[in-house]
Amino acid sequence: MYFPCAELLGRHAAKVFELMSGLAPDRLEISEADESEGPRFPLGVRVDFKGTTDSKKPLAGFFVCAFENSRAAGDIAAAIAAKLGVGFSLDAEQTGVENVLGEFLNVVIGLTCSDWAEHGLTTEFDPPQPLIVHEGDRKPSGSECYHLTLSAAGHPPVTIFLVFLPGEADLSA
Repeated sequence: MYFPCAELLGRHAAKVFELMSGLAPDRLEISEADESEGPRFPLGVRVDFKGTTDSKKPLAGFFVCAFENSRAAGDIAAAIAAKLGVGFSLDAEQTGVENVLGEFLNVVIGLTCSDWAEHGLTTEFDPPQPLIVHEGDRKPSGSECYHLTLSAAGHPPVTIFLVFLPGEADLSA
């Protein structure tokens, strides 16, 4: 049901990745995933969202831009920082990587939010935050999870997990 939304997120991520890093993506793979596959990575950035479907059913979820190791995250963050003219060191604290990836995701969110609305999902996104695996992330019945892999030649892949949690949104907040 939510696959077209996963495709939109993936296409925007690829477009923004190329603009912000100068690296041309040579592959974008999107597949349905099992909750047990992730997101369990040592470094990444998470974005939570909530809203409603076109039939006014509550919806919540999150997506994670993650890497298998800190060196991989640093490689991509350094490319983005160089293109943006921002100082960055691979030896810098983890927060430097997270800040650069957060800027990348802020642009992706802006493009994705309006396109999701055209597909019947009215959503509000939280700001990107350091990756934390929340206890409540166990996949309830009716959830859908997608695994997106974005690759550029000679660089480690960017992994994105997108999880939709139908009926989980608390719209009173």
